[in-house]
Amino acid sequence: MASKNEEIKLANNEKSSTSVTPPNSLQDMAPEIFISILKYLSPCGLSRLAQVCKKFNRYITTEPSSSTDLIWRQARELFLPWIELAAPEGMSERVYTRFMIEKGCQICRKGQPNDERAKYYFVFMIRVCDKCFQEFSASQDQLKERFGIPVFLIKCLPKAGYLKNAYWYPHAILLHLEYRNLKCSSEEKESWIEQQRLKAFQRIKDGHDREAYLRKKKIAETNLIAQRGLERRARISINLSNMLMETKPNGSPKWSADVIWHHCPSYLNPLKSTSIEEFTDLSWISLRRKIELEHEDYCEKAKNLSSSLSSFGFLF
Repeated sequence: MASKNEEIKLANNEKSSTSVTPPNSLQDMAPEIFISILKYLSPCGLSRLAQVCKKFNRYITTEPSSSTDLIWRQARELFLPWIELAAPEGMSERVYTRFMIEKGCQICRKGQPNDERAKYYFVFMIRVCDKCFQEFSASQDQLKERFGIPVFLIKCLPKAGYLKNAYWYPHAILLHLEYRNLKCSSEEKESWIEQQRLKAFQRIKDGHDREAYLRKKKIAETNLIAQRGLERRARISINLSNMLMETKPNGSPKWSADVIWHHCPSYLNPLKSTSIEEFTDLSWISLRRKIELEHEDYCEKAKNLSSSLSSFGFLF
């Protein structure tokens, strides 16, 4: 009997020694498995997870890294399908995704991250308000006189040609500093200048293409919102007309049009909505329930108020 128990213990020990110990936490998980899990997180979820610990932060924010770019590109394509254009050359997927989903000014940051007044300038790859743009942009004459930028370097800068202040002067200062630190022959400097001109040309073309794409997308979205609004109002009008035709057992109207039009917020809200979602039969069923509750609540309050006034008048 004792020998049999010893055999069982020996077998259990062999199993425990050959079995793989599962990880105690996510931090002990293999990098390949952890990265495959990250592709199911949204960009917002990735940003929050990066704040948990240094190891997670290294997986999610290390740049340049092909795995980091893959994680953020998958999150952008899965959760932000409206950002159809790929990241521009020289910008990581993480920076590009945050650049597109955030809307506040990147410079002043006045506590309004959803401020629509900040505009995208893809030529400079910045997102700023009008005040900051006027402060940090400059014309060609201003670059020469105020900052001492030579003309041949100004031609190497990307510019927004439709604006008076067409250049972003922080870029001009950095480019001038880089040129002054070059320690090479004149021929190599000429080659460097030509490369910068080609980069600027490509940056201008890519920026204008992106801005034109967003303008077309904005027009299409505006037209879709208007179309959905007309369809929504038409459906609500038809269903409400049928609702107002309903009567009580005594033949009197069951619902008051005046109460619905003026005292039911649920009726007015979808008429002002800018949603692009289609107004379906289920949408009307949900809306009707809200209208009925608000109608009954208002009628009940009006009845109580009327009875209170009549009692008060009688007592007076």
